[in-house]
Amino acid sequence: MDRRIKEIYKVLYTGSKSKSYLAIHFNVTTKTVENTIAKIADDVVYDKKLSAYRFAKLLPKYIPSNVFLMWIQNSINNEVIKHDFLSFSKFFEHKQDECFNLLPTASLSSMVKKIIQLHIAIVYNASLKMEYRGHNNVVETKYIKPHKINTTLNSYYIYASYDTMNKKDSGEFRSFSLGGILSLESVSYSKEEHYAIEGIGNAYGMISKEQYVTLKLTGKGASYFKREGEFSRAQFDYICEEADGSILMKMYYNNTQEIVQLIQRWIPYIGIHDEGDVKEAAYSEIDRNYLLWKNKEELC
Repeated sequence: MDRRIKEIYKVLYTGSKSKSYLAIHFNVTTKTVENTIAKIADDVVYDKKLSAYRFAKLLPKYIPSNVFLMWIQNSINNEVIKHDFLSFSKFFEHKQDECFNLLPTASLSSMVKKIIQLHIAIVYNASLKMEYRGHNNVVETKYIKPHKINTTLNSYYIYASYDTMNKKDSGEFRSFSLGGILSLESVSYSKEEHYAIEGIGNAYGMISKEQYVTLKLTGKGASYFKREGEFSRAQFDYICEEADGSILMKMYYNNTQEIVQLIQRWIPYIGIHDEGDVKEAAYSEIDRNYLLWKNKEELC
């Protein structure tokens, strides 16, 4: 496969592109662009509504190795390793043809295929028909506009809003686990709207920097957060380290359940430093969870 075709794949992974854009990008005529893309007509089509080329399907046959590396870093949990992996992937950006390969998507895992499909839907502003199995184990058909892929530990979520085609809850925002997605199909592409959303996100949606709680880390909790580079996560902000070695930090959150889960995982080394309703609600939930666990243990 020649270099120009490889470059076309790379460019189209950033969004749909007009003939004139590609002609200028490659310093060729629009006729040359047409002739080149004709060689991969089963994977790339010209969309008259968008007046641009796009991938024919949400999952193209190939993905450039450097694009794949850039995306896969989001599944890395350790922030220090993630930073190193990003540096490694950028290395490929500046390499010549021998390091710039197209990877066949057919051999990738189901989860990675869904990540690729959703990335493409976001950059193409594509509304989707989604077959989804939720917590109640019932499969439902949903029509969504995808906005951002978020990660929590090793889980992926798509933050999306309901399309008007959904009829119910149109315009409302939700987070859906990629593990619950059974199938994805594009139903329309928008030339006017911009679906991508920037910011911090997790399983509960997008997080505002205006909503945070101050936590106190002691002992093993403080040591772990320092050693593993956890303060570099967008969800946390380091405030200060006190004389006794304890650390104060801000945690930005969307739902109080996020605070509960973190504290439960680190009892007794992380606690809420602030006073107020959030502390009361979080600790009440932790108490209830402990009593439920204790009652189950006694029954066993």
